[in-house]
Amino acid sequence: MLKEVKVVKVMQVQPRSLVEKGPQVRRAITGWREGSDRLMLGYSITEPFGSELTWKYEKEDEVYYMISGEKTLWWEAPDGRTGVSIIRAGDAAYLPAGFRFRSINSGKEPYHLVYAITPPLE
Repeated sequence: MLKEVKVVKVMQVQPRSLVEKGPQVRRAITGWREGSDRLMLGYSITEPFGSELTWKYEKEDEVYYMISGEKTLWWEAPDGRTGVSIIRAGDAAYLPAGFRFRSINSGKEPYHLVYAITPPLE
């Protein structure tokens, strides 16, 4: 397939949420729409005390860049180790494949973050 440069207006991408009070996720760069076969990029906004379902990617790594707000991330490694990480504005976080995660907006304002997943989920 012949590749080309594509620009996506992120705030024009239809947001989706999997749970009530969950993040409003905009998958900006995807394989099916932009033809990216190496990564997926998205933008997420979550209201205070909003949370996500527990998730685990078997083969995909995920990275965050927190634009504003605060997110508490609980994680469990494949070997059983567990931990809690607080991600704040200006922080970047690496979420390795094979780990299980759950998170909540632990701040007093909506958090805004950019995430990338490789290889892409869609």
